Amino acid sequence: MDAMGLLGADALYIDEIKDRHSAGGRIYDPTGRPVADIRPARQHRLLAQRNWRVVVADTLVLTVTDPRNPGRDRFEVLDPSGARAAVVAVKYRSRDQIVKVNGEVLTTSQTTEGLSARTALNAISGRGEAPTQTVTWAQDGRVAARLTTRISVAPTRQRLDLAPDLPVRLRAVVIGSVIIRNLKADKIDTRPDLTDFF
Repeated sequence: MDAMGLLGADALYIDEIKDRHSAGGRIYDPTGRPVADIRPARQHRLLAQRNWRVVVADTLVLTVTDPRNPGRDRFEVLDPSGARAAVVAVKYRSRDQIVKVNGEVLTTSQTTEGLSARTALNAISGRGEAPTQTVTWAQDGRVAARLTTRISVAPTRQRLDLAPDLPVRLRAVVIGSVIIRNLKADKIDTRPDLTDFF
């Protein structure tokens, strides 16, 4: 699968990267075949990574970057040329996103099914059925993509479903937003929730 094949797929599985010191992960097609790599821009075992790349057969598809920006939790998705494709603001606590793409805005919402004391314990212990979290990206009330994750202490493989008519440029942005959402879980943030990041 080439870069256009990756961005044309309506369903993907993405390795959850919870640790900024990680060596990275992969993106898979629905059959489980690896189709892309998620790599830190620089390999350094001691420093947390601020830039991550999605690469297909050594071809850069997108870069996720966490610019040093005190007072705001704002990430960027860059296209292969390094131009900014989207700004992704992440709300403190909820990790909901506001994604701004050249004047267009996507927002996320999340639901958790099957969450109880028992299923939470299963998630911690790795036994039994773990609760499922679904994150939805929407634009003007229309669903653009859904991410489904089994809640677990260990990183899991997440399923991303994209609307069949979603433009390629937004598909790349959503994939970047998934990576940002996972990295946010590992980022220590004590700032208050902000409603408007732009």
